Amino acid sequence: MRLVALETIIERQIDGSHQRDDVMIDCLGAWRVLREGGVMLMDDDTWKPDNPDAERVTPAVDTFLASHDDAEVILGSHQIAVRKRPA
Repeated sequence: MRLVALETIIERQIDGSHQRDDVMIDCLGAWRVLREGGVMLMDDDTWKPDNPDAERVTPAVDTFLASHDDAEVILGSHQIAVRKRPA
């Protein structure tokens, strides 16, 4: 296994649980270690749109984006890609 210094992380992909709270925890943790200019991908944004909010990805992504002015959406579809702007 190769260790990489956190400041070199330029890409993170969020693709795990589809539960809103789990997605938010994953997004916040990944964003914290993503360097400026790096890209974070959040998968399955359109997954099961009829499920309750607590069982969907979209509410977490929407809340994350609303609370992060340093997140620039560069792709919006089933996957959301955001670039981390300088603070």
